[in-house]
Amino acid sequence: MSFDLIVWDASNNPPTTLEEADQRDEDLAELFSAPLGAAGERPVPGERMLGLVARVEDMLGRLSAGEGGGFWATPPAVGDDFVVMTFSRSIAVHALNVLKELCSDSNIVFYDPQSGKLYRPGGGSGGDEGELICSDGTVVCRPTDATIMKVVRSVSNEDWFVTLDLGARFVQVGLGVNAGMSDGVLSLEVRESDTTAVQKFQVTDLQLCVDVFLAFRRNDPKWRVYFVPREE
Repeated sequence: MSFDLIVWDASNNPPTTLEEADQRDEDLAELFSAPLGAAGERPVPGERMLGLVARVEDMLGRLSAGEGGGFWATPPAVGDDFVVMTFSRSIAVHALNVLKELCSDSNIVFYDPQSGKLYRPGGGSGGDEGELICSDGTVVCRPTDATIMKVVRSVSNEDWFVTLDLGARFVQVGLGVNAGMSDGVLSLEVRESDTTAVQKFQVTDLQLCVDVFLAFRRNDPKWRVYFVPREE
């Protein structure tokens, strides 16, 4: 069993939707399964992508020291602006965490076909913790405050929820019937630790949700002054 992650250079026309990522994954699988020859030439590996593979190997070596078994189920398939990474299943959790960490630092987009999620950089640095999980299946790694504001403000009937996942803590906004609310009404859900219950609030102002997301990431308790818990 293997664990696949497909990586693209975020600055060179990467996929922006799950459907596009899935189609490109299929196209790459067909390309690398084709016989060698005039009709089956392989892409020329790019220096940036080769450097990314080396960095992944270095980080995995430090994370998984002593686990054994190697990193790769098959060697990475490297192109000019993409890499198909086929990891040993035993290293899956470490591999995903490494790519998440590199997403903004190395400006990459990557697709996890096992979970059907497309990860993209949020422009943040090491101090910008967390990831934004969107209803369309995209995940924004290390979002800046500006990215959080933009994504939360984009909540609509079609893109109906956004979650800021901070590990043991999270805050989520959802809109309308899909979120268990009346049409046009926002639901804000908060969990302050892995030992506390989820709190649910009913709100009508999306800007207040933006303010809560930003304060909550800073672990600023002032976010609580904005809302009164919803009575179930």
